[in-house]
Amino acid sequence: MSLEEKLDQMGVNKDIQTQLKELASACKEKLGLDEKVILKDFDKALEQTKKLSDLNEEEQLQRAFMKVKGDYKQQLRSPAQFYEGVVLAVAEPFDLVGYQRRQALAAWKQDKDKAIEDGICDADGRPLDTKELFGKRANPNYGQPLPDHRYLTNMFGVARRQGEKDWKIFNMTLGEAHALMEVPQNMPVTFRANEPDSQPDDGSLKLNPYSAIEFKKLDAEGFDLESLYTSELLKKYRIDLNDIQAAHARLQGDPNNRSRMVLVEADVSYMNTQSERSTMLVLEDSSLSLDADGITVWVPKHLEGLLDFGSGSRVLLLGSTLEMTRDDGVRYAMNAMGFYAIPKYKMPADENPKTAVTTRDMQQVK
Repeated sequence: MSLEEKLDQMGVNKDIQTQLKELASACKEKLGLDEKVILKDFDKALEQTKKLSDLNEEEQLQRAFMKVKGDYKQQLRSPAQFYEGVVLAVAEPFDLVGYQRRQALAAWKQDKDKAIEDGICDADGRPLDTKELFGKRANPNYGQPLPDHRYLTNMFGVARRQGEKDWKIFNMTLGEAHALMEVPQNMPVTFRANEPDSQPDDGSLKLNPYSAIEFKKLDAEGFDLESLYTSELLKKYRIDLNDIQAAHARLQGDPNNRSRMVLVEADVSYMNTQSERSTMLVLEDSSLSLDADGITVWVPKHLEGLLDFGSGSRVLLLGSTLEMTRDDGVRYAMNAMGFYAIPKYKMPADENPKTAVTTRDMQQVK
């Protein structure tokens, strides 16, 4: 059924039909969107306006059109490109001002007058921004009260510009406005982003988020997540568990892998979903000797929806390496950023007893 036939069926008058077709044509030319996407959004907006009982049918149609038109006019003005891909890893949001706030509050507690004199806190004890410069650029918030939080999060996946053939690894940092948004992982999506002029030298793609970025799920027949995790694109991230110390050292300061991210294929020997901090996994693979400890992996709260498996499962896991100081020496662990349980080796989710995480596992992470 054509767009015109569908609009006729919905009872849309010719004036709005003409404007909708013009909008759909512009979106197809500049944004690469099929007219079905515009129609779907119009249908959704119409369902909303139908709930406005004070409007007659003609007014409902007009309001629905104005909403869709307003939404897409903003997108048409932006130079951001459309991409399709799969988000495989999303790091736990990091609070950029958390450490500075804690230090300021500790200084206030120790000596209020000195904290005020040093410009660390104001007279009411509120932590102040003490960073005068960002590189060579002046910080416009210098001396002003710090916000309660200022989050950012890093994400990783594979993507390509709509209409292009070749897939690339991409990295993108979501700032304050988007750092806590829900991002669908392990499924095909489309999203808009900008490519900065400066790109990594390893062939990967650095993207900056579009100001109104959203990740829309795509129907992709025959999509195979296991093949993606094990593809040549991700091969350079693969390590065995006994190589985690060397990988941690090698990735320190790597400008193309600031998260020290690695990919492992391993078996889940233990799961504890009752930890106060986060879910804990212990992974083992054939590279570890029989008497070696498994590798501890912390799963942050925003990834717990992916935990649809139990101990005994084999997983493909992307995570950042950690160096942990314990009473008995230095140990290495991981913070999970994304994972996938291989269906062939997937065990049912455990009913875990409430077990305590040992003190040594909770000691300071470098």
